[in-house]
Amino acid sequence: MKKVNISYHHQLRLRPTHLSLILLLALPAALQAAPSASPATSGTPKPAQPPASSTGTDIIEKEVYATRDQAGKFVLDHEEINMAPSPTGTINEALRSRSSIQFDLNSRNSMTGGDIHPPRISIRGARHTDNNFLIDGVSNNNNMNPNGYYESPGDGANIVPGGEAQAIFLDPDLLGSLTIYTSNIPVEYGDFTGGVIDAKIRDPRTDGFHGSIKYRYTSDHWARQHYHSDVASLTETTHSSNANYQPVFTRHQYGLSIESPLSSHIAALLTYSEIRSYTPRYDTTRFPEKHDYKQSNQNILLKLSSFDISNFKSSLTFVYAPFERDGAMPARRNGDYKIEGGGYRTTLDSEGKLSFGTLNLLLSYKHDDQNRD
Repeated sequence: MKKVNISYHHQLRLRPTHLSLILLLALPAALQAAPSASPATSGTPKPAQPPASSTGTDIIEKEVYATRDQAGKFVLDHEEINMAPSPTGTINEALRSRSSIQFDLNSRNSMTGGDIHPPRISIRGARHTDNNFLIDGVSNNNNMNPNGYYESPGDGANIVPGGEAQAIFLDPDLLGSLTIYTSNIPVEYGDFTGGVIDAKIRDPRTDGFHGSIKYRYTSDHWARQHYHSDVASLTETTHSSNANYQPVFTRHQYGLSIESPLSSHIAALLTYSEIRSYTPRYDTTRFPEKHDYKQSNQNILLKLSSFDISNFKSSLTFVYAPFERDGAMPARRNGDYKIEGGGYRTTLDSEGKLSFGTLNLLLSYKHDDQNRD
């Protein structure tokens, strides 16, 4: 019988009822094979023999765990997610090893090392806006101009910078698992023509107090980049006024997390993380004037989770994840602008096992916005 372990993987477990059924089926064969007792030895008890199966092998009661791969579905656990390189600090980076998921040409571009927005992905040839992104079963789709914004020479004052396909950008360190459906998608999901990406926020640890601090840094000085002769002149910092041609960058990523049980049945997880990058831009309308443009994604999370309560499990999660990005209209005086977006959400997820079945309760409230100054 298949049982789903909500933490990291699927489990295949042989329960006592199944073992009892196997023993009942094997009992007639065991009685037929057992020798009859002679009168001389009938008064001497014999040691009990283990039951034998129909194949002649002993039946040993034990738990068996196995992971199952299904067509069109794969699951990444916390360790696999953390092992994946993530220059943008977003969950999309963990999907690069899958051939059924394609990334846009601008992702990991050597000319845009400071970009930290999630790379756009296509599943089964669909647009990047046709996927269904979920966090703990609740939609994380951005419905306010999700087409994004890439600058190009000749863009004028009529361009409207947009957001990405996801409403908030979640730090992959917060995830316990990531489930991706590319085909054979269950009927419980909707709002997609591409695929489904369901991220599960991990539970707090219950074996004592734990804390961690992280910091990462990189810059163009730590990378060697090669450019085609047709675009090499565009990378000159004294002439670069377009965000698509910025090889000079610095990127910082840092975070803090603490987790601990608060009582015998409640544990808490509190985290803060941010990734921030700076790229120089030059205003060439009158004379070269350098400006440092910033991008940042922040995550603040608080999760309370129950444990060691028979037939009941519940969690309350609060996430606040704003982001911002500076930019400028090419060849426009005083054309600086700032895009701000993200939002917050609260989710209550409970599961109770009753005599007649399992009762699941999922309540969520979220607020997402996006604006340009």
